Amino acid sequence: MIRRPPRSTPSNSSAASDVYKRQMLILAGLSPKLSEARRILEEALSTGKAYEKWVEMVKNQGGDPDAPLSEDFTQVKIIDEVLSTEEGYLAHYDAYKIGTAAALLGAGRAKVEDPIDPKVGIYVLKKIGDRVEKGAPLFEIRGNEEARVKEAKSLLEECYTVWKERTEPRDLVLRVMR
Repeated sequence: MIRRPPRSTPSNSSAASDVYKRQMLILAGLSPKLSEARRILEEALSTGKAYEKWVEMVKNQGGDPDAPLSEDFTQVKIIDEVLSTEEGYLAHYDAYKIGTAAALLGAGRAKVEDPIDPKVGIYVLKKIGDRVEKGAPLFEIRGNEEARVKEAKSLLEECYTVWKERTEPRDLVLRVMR
C-alpha cells in the first residue's frame, strides 16, 4: 500500500483539496454544481477510476506507478519527533517554518538544481484546536542526514504555539473567487 502516516493525522488537506477538486470539475465544465461534482469525485475514487488515471499519468511521464509501494521508497535513515513543551491547546503553526524545515530535509529546493529526496518529509500530527499534553508528539521528522534532521527539528520546535484555552480552528477555505 501507499505509505501512510505513523499515526492518525489531520484530514485538513483532504477537506481543502476536496473543495479545489470540485471547483476544477465545475471550471472544466464537467459538473454544473458542487453537489454533482462531489458525486463525480466520490464515484471516481470508489470505482478505482481515479487511481487508474493516476497510473496512466505516471506512466505517460516515464514513471513507475509501483514505486511508492516498494519498501525502498519509504525507508529513511532517521526518524525523530518534535514534542510539545507545554500542555494546552494547539493554537498556531508557522507554515513557512514547516515548509522551510521540509526543504532543509531535502523535500524541497533552495535552487532549481538542488536534488529532491522523495523519501524525506514531515508528518504534522496535531491540528489547530487539538488538546496536547506536555511531551506529546507534534511532528514526525523523516530524514536521511543527521545535520539536516537536527536543523529541521530546531525550526519545528519554534513553529507552534500552545495556549491554555482552546482556540477554534479557522476555515481552511475562506472563499472561492470566481
